[in-house]
Amino acid sequence: MISLRRAALFVVLLVNIVFSGSAQSKVEFNQEIIENIDALVSSRLSWSGDTPAYSILIDQGGEIVYERNSGYADIGNQIPATRNTVYKIGSLSKSYTALLILQLVEKGEIDLDAEVAHYLKEYEGPASRVTIRQLLTHTSGIPNYTALPGAMPMMSWVVTTRDDIVGLFRDKALEFEPGSQYSYSNSGYYLLGLIIEAVSGSDYFDYLETSLLEPFGLKATFTGDYAEIVPHQARGYTVTSGGYARADPVPQLTPFSAGTLESSAADLLKYRRMVFKSPLSSQKLRDLITQTNTFPDGTKQRYALGGLLISDFQGHRRWGHSGSISGFGSHQDYFADEDITLIVLVNADGAPISPGSLAVKIAREIFMIPQPKETGVKVSEQVLETCTGKYRMSPFRVFGEFIWIVLKDGELQLQLNDEDNSSLIPLLPQSANEFVLATDDEIRLRFVSDSGRVTGLEVLTSIGAMPASRITP
Repeated sequence: MISLRRAALFVVLLVNIVFSGSAQSKVEFNQEIIENIDALVSSRLSWSGDTPAYSILIDQGGEIVYERNSGYADIGNQIPATRNTVYKIGSLSKSYTALLILQLVEKGEIDLDAEVAHYLKEYEGPASRVTIRQLLTHTSGIPNYTALPGAMPMMSWVVTTRDDIVGLFRDKALEFEPGSQYSYSNSGYYLLGLIIEAVSGSDYFDYLETSLLEPFGLKATFTGDYAEIVPHQARGYTVTSGGYARADPVPQLTPFSAGTLESSAADLLKYRRMVFKSPLSSQKLRDLITQTNTFPDGTKQRYALGGLLISDFQGHRRWGHSGSISGFGSHQDYFADEDITLIVLVNADGAPISPGSLAVKIAREIFMIPQPKETGVKVSEQVLETCTGKYRMSPFRVFGEFIWIVLKDGELQLQLNDEDNSSLIPLLPQSANEFVLATDDEIRLRFVSDSGRVTGLEVLTSIGAMPASRITP
């Protein structure tokens, strides 16, 4: 996942953190469900006129049951988006990398519990003792290179090499003991791409083509090479005060195996079916893809080996992921028991609603679950002040170890970095102790008290909570 906007990255990461569980009933799409989804989408896509595009596609049992394309894949040339429009998919690429790794595990060529140094013989540094399993599940402790100070100049325009990117994090100390915590790391998935090359003896992109794209018949999935001519390719945009501007391109080797791929909504649907329903994928492989582990204290990990998050969406098993890269956002969900795949793609930063949040709302309509209502209450500054302070997140570091809650202009705000005021996100009160992010109403913060004193908080999504303890007032 590559994101040039810290707040946008934060939202994507939170949408990605989910819980595991089991599923319930069969869903039969009918006109009422379709009309409700359409009404929801219309109300949430507030753009009008010549705008970037959203592509939404829902499949059940191999049949498309809902499709909605709005806006332009190319605004300047007035080219509308379709199910075949090719978007950059950012971190959805991770499931392709994970699948290649697990195919090699199935063949006996990679050991999940072997260390990085076993496959990358010349790799030195703290990450050399991290295992393949820990790379796959973001429990390695390797600092996320896209968040490091020296990374920003490499995020666009500058042509990079593998060594350039690895050099950003190679010598950095691990943030925690491998396996003890979760912290999303593009660095780990970059190393997985290098390990695929070392084990296979092939270039990552060549191996991806011959081992996955060609066998699965994915003719609308591409490797993110800026020089490549891609049919039906969308342009990426960013929302500005004056309208829309072209987003900066990202060189292929900057995201590499962590987030470089491009695909269409139709090809993403096909990919999901080939993984979970085709004889080309064995049951052993599928079991590996959806396998999660536990932390030493017994807490269930939530990121599966296959680059997917295994979740319980109000009784329905969901396997999904979000992605973000300059000018694009993406989300895919697979509801295993109902055999439903949901794809949401957009070709703009700063769009009215993130693909992940829109997917959550669409899923509620699919399963006829009422949408939550915002209450909008007034809370006194005296009460708000009791919530301020520094909090430590554990074991799920969704955007780092610490968060700060500050009071500014009469409202609580979430600060992602104690030295970066640009990362402030307003919190809108829903009660005296529960707040919704102004940037995403699917993410809430609930403050926890003991004997009248705030001792911590929970970061809530529609499907779970992640705790943080208050360490300073």
